[in-house]
Order: sequence, then C-alpha cells, then structure tokens
Amino acid sequence: MNNKKTIDHFLKQLAYNYQQGINLSADDIYYLLTCRLTTNNKESNKISDYFENWIDYYKDNDNIIVENPPEWKRFCTFESKEDAYQNDYIKIYAPLDYNHIEKGAKILFDYISQKGIAHISKIASQIRFDNIVIRVTNKEDAKTILSFIQNNKYIKEGLIQPNPFAFNHNNIALACDGSLSYNTVVSDLLKFYFDSKNQKYKKTDAEDFYNFVLDLYNDMFLNKTNVEIIKDFKYINRSSSYNLQTIIQLVLKANNPNFTLEDYFNQFEQNLVGYQEWFAPTIEKATKNGLMQIQKQYNGDLEAAKEVLELYVTTGQIRYITRKEGLRAFYNEIDLGRTLQEYLKNKQISLTDFLNDICSELSIKKSHRIEVETQIGNTKNQNEEDNQDEIKEAYNFLNCLNKYTAYYYDIKSLTDKQILELYNQYITNTVYEDIKNKIFDKMQAESKENSSDRKI
Repeated sequence: MNNKKTIDHFLKQLAYNYQQGINLSADDIYYLLTCRLTTNNKESNKISDYFENWIDYYKDNDNIIVENPPEWKRFCTFESKEDAYQNDYIKIYAPLDYNHIEKGAKILFDYISQKGIAHISKIASQIRFDNIVIRVTNKEDAKTILSFIQNNKYIKEGLIQPNPFAFNHNNIALACDGSLSYNTVVSDLLKFYFDSKNQKYKKTDAEDFYNFVLDLYNDMFLNKTNVEIIKDFKYINRSSSYNLQTIIQLVLKANNPNFTLEDYFNQFEQNLVGYQEWFAPTIEKATKNGLMQIQKQYNGDLEAAKEVLELYVTTGQIRYITRKEGLRAFYNEIDLGRTLQEYLKNKQISLTDFLNDICSELSIKKSHRIEVETQIGNTKNQNEEDNQDEIKEAYNFLNCLNKYTAYYYDIKSLTDKQILELYNQYITNTVYEDIKNKIFDKMQAESKENSSDRKI
C-alpha cells in the first residue's frame, strides 16, 4: 500500500501554492513530486559526477553495458547484454541518498550482473525518489532483486522514502508503465485534479484525489464520456493509450490496503497479455501496409519488399523504411521493429513465417483484383462493341431517312452521341414502325428496279 499520510501532506502543499495564485504546470508538479517530496535534495549533490566512474568500472564486464548516451545526458544507463526488450516491465525503484549511491549502485548492479538477469535500468543525474530504476521482464528476477535489497545492509540503510503514489513493498516502490512514465502520469492526474477544484481547496486530501481519479478513469475508459482528455497526457500516442489505462488502474490499486505483491505481479502479467491482444490488429495492419508501400519502390516486387522489412526488424535500422506517406514516422512512433519482435515471440511465430503469410494474403488479393479487373475490362470491351453496333445501326437508319423519306439530317456534322440520341427518339416514337415500313417498301421497290435493270 502507499503512504496516505505523505500523500495528504503533499496535496496540502500543492493546494497552498494554488491558493497563493501559483498555477502549477504538470512539469512543476513532477519536479516537486520526484525531487522534493521525500528527499532533502541539494543542487550541489550531483549524481552525474559518478557517471564516468561507473562507465569505467563496468567497461570490461561481460554481462552489462553502462553508458551516458548523448541524447539522454541526464541519465546513466545500465543494460544487460542479453536483450530485455518487451512491451512492459516490472519497474523497481531503489533510490539511494547521496552518501550511498556511488558504492550502492556498484553493489546492486554487480549482483544483477552476476545473476545474469536481463534488465534495462538507469540512474538519474540528481537525488530524487526514482534515481535508480531497474526494469526486469519477469517476477522471478524481480523477487531475486527485492530480496537482495532487503538483505543488503549498506543498500538498505541508504534507501530514500519511496513514491507514495506507487505500490510500496517493504519500502520499495514498484510500477508498470510500458512506453510511458508512471510518475509523469501521476503528475498529470494531480494537475487535472487541481484544475477540477475551481479554486475550492478546502477538501484536498488522498480520499478526494482517488475519488477524482476513479471517476476520471471511468469517464475515459468505461463510460467513454471524456475520451478527449487522453490526448492531454504527456507522451501519449496511438500505441501508449493502453499503457495509460493500466497505469491508472495501478494508481488506484496501490491505494488499496489489501493489494499485495502477488497482486502486483498478476497485474503485470495481465498487462503483457492485454497489450498484445489490444495492439495486435495495429501490428498486423502496420506490417501489411508497410509491405504494400515498400513494394511500390521495387516496381511491385513483393519479395523485395519483404526482404527490406526483414532487414528493418532484425537490425532495428529505420533507414530501410521509406519516408513516403509518413511510413517511417509511423514506424518510429509505434516502434514497430521491437514491438513486432515481442509480438512474434509471444505468439511463437518466426518473422519469416509471419511475413510469408502476409505476402501470401497480399498475393491472393492481388490475383483476385487482377481477375476482377480483367472481368471488368472484358465487360467494358463487350459494352464498347455493343455500343459501336448501335451507332452503326443508328447511322444506317438516318441514312435511310435521308434517302427514302422527306426527313434530312446532315449526318457528317453530328457526333456519335447526337446520332444515337436522334435514333433513340425515333425508336421510342409511335411513328417509328410506320417510317421503318415505308423505308423497307422503298428499299424493296428499288431492289426490284435494280434487278430489272440487270436483266436488261
């Protein structure tokens, strides 16, 4: 369970700011939450001073890669060489104070490395209640790490009080947030909560906040009467709205005194299955649309398109994907390469078989389309032939009118369309049969005269 007393105190502090006319942004709340709520952070206490030390310490380690990526300067990343990617993780917060973090981080990651645990982890550049974050893929590894922390005297004495809005187990906070950030979502919820107060802050406590979150959750995901607010959460995109739903579920469950560690693990496992079911149609459609788009680059060669997509998924190099029609941007947004790998791993399907199945489906559809187009073409050709016969008949009729009746039309100046219109006017008129009979009689008489001439 989380710490209701700490939450009440924090909400009162935020309410005081609002009462003083300070309209806090979600980013302001995030900073106060992570850096000020449970720590006595000093700006001079920079964890980033230890980044180079850790990188050098682990440079020859066979099981872990430690870096300070240029695009992520505020974090030192610790990742197992074994691939640990999946759509969600068990997220363990093990924050240490300034006096313990340099040595404590080495103790912790030495142990994780020795155990060969697959993980994606990081350490922030300053003291905060989430300065050490460890992401693991299964509950067995999570239990191993939690047990080690609880039984290591040095780490245990350096632990900072955890996030009160997260699920806490033996003074360790745990979360699941997929491609989003649990603490960012909590900050957004707090912002929405205070915006809803309409400057009435007298009743501002944990109970009131969680009632608000429950109502908001129902409006967004069950009643669907306020789905438009989803876009106002930070970092949200089409592939992370499911993560948002499960994060808010966990925020609510963390407030339940009967919610246990096993309940948390069950929630995590349900998240993995649920995400796959929820996102599967998008994965399949994105793959299919991508093949069709790439195929255009290779003059309709579907096999070449399949090879390009295989290269992208296996290497992770987005440069293989065309920018046309926004395909590269979309694949980046949903991280299709890694997402597809995880999807196939859970389905126990090889990438080759998956792409072959889609290519077969596209080929069948193409063959059917060609067949339909051929049928349409044949019908069109037949219609054109019928139309030409009708025009010929119309010309003959008008020529006969000119020759055998008092009617006269300048046929050479008329279009085919005008000829047909005139012809249709005659054949729908009651006098048509009389005119036709007269023409026939004159044609017969002329034929007899010609016959007599030939006899002479």
